[in-house]
Amino acid sequence: MSAGLHARLRAPMGEGRLDVELSVAGGQTAVLLGPNGAGKSTLVRALAGLVDIDEGRIVLDGREVTHAPPQERHVAVQFQSNLLLPWLSVLENVAYGRRSRGEPASDARESARRWLERLDVADLAGRSPKTLSGGQARRVSLARALAAGGDLLILDEPTTSLDIDARVDARRVIAEVIREVAAPRLIVTHDPVEALSFADELYIMEAGRVVQSGDPASIRARPRSEYAASLVGVNLIKGHLGRQGDRWKVDTPGEPLWVADVDLPPGTAVLARIHPRSIILSSEPLRTSARNVLAGRIASIAIDQDRARILLATTPGLTVEVTTNAIASLGLEQGLEVWASFKATDIEVYPR
Repeated sequence: MSAGLHARLRAPMGEGRLDVELSVAGGQTAVLLGPNGAGKSTLVRALAGLVDIDEGRIVLDGREVTHAPPQERHVAVQFQSNLLLPWLSVLENVAYGRRSRGEPASDARESARRWLERLDVADLAGRSPKTLSGGQARRVSLARALAAGGDLLILDEPTTSLDIDARVDARRVIAEVIREVAAPRLIVTHDPVEALSFADELYIMEAGRVVQSGDPASIRARPRSEYAASLVGVNLIKGHLGRQGDRWKVDTPGEPLWVADVDLPPGTAVLARIHPRSIILSSEPLRTSARNVLAGRIASIAIDQDRARILLATTPGLTVEVTTNAIASLGLEQGLEVWASFKATDIEVYPR
């Protein structure tokens, strides 16, 4: 088996079970993305040897480590809680990984100083972890993981607990420094911005399983679950392909969606993808050439700078993206009845 991480494992996870397969090549960054409770942290602990697995195999750099103790796996982890040892200085915390593997203290400290400098926190070397701010502690814990080296680097929610400004800065730093790591990198997050910033490959987890994997562009183009669709900001509607005369449609629990010609047999279970910017809103009934017109009330409006995302209580429900100028000119507000129109060619249909 080639170098990198290759894992196929099953393990207990709360009231459910973790059942995951993933591979990450050396020098590549895989991002594990999912909601709270999806099993991401259980997977991290299993790879690090902190959780026993029932079935499966974990191979790192050609070595099987399925049942190896943590100290023999050569896995460097930045955990959500920084876990800095309060009785050691910052420098000794960062050097700890290499020293615990038996490296000479001088070599371990030299590596530690190099990473502290790289992360712009060299001036903290003599400090106690108890005196650090949240942002400083996150950088020190990242330096410790990077300095430890090994056959796998895992960053578990690396920007958690940071405020917005610190999070933006932390993402920039992480994106720069992980490229210097030759080992496979696994970043765990529930933040889609973070995921799309770092990933060569995305693994989307729900309820202990990987529901979709691929490069960010492929997942943006064809999300396979409502959660994945929400991450990339598109509408994803389940239905069955139908035909009425020479016209194709997707039958949904609500109104049918009229679509362009589809190279699939009628009756196929499909997903219909509609970008929120493809939908036109009106506060009056529409006379339009668009094949699809759905009426419903505005359930919510979320404004972000000069754009707004509007959730419509249509059947099926839709999310629409408009400019804030459109909000004002159309007099859009929560509870208002509106009409949403979109063309058949604005809908991409693919098998479920």
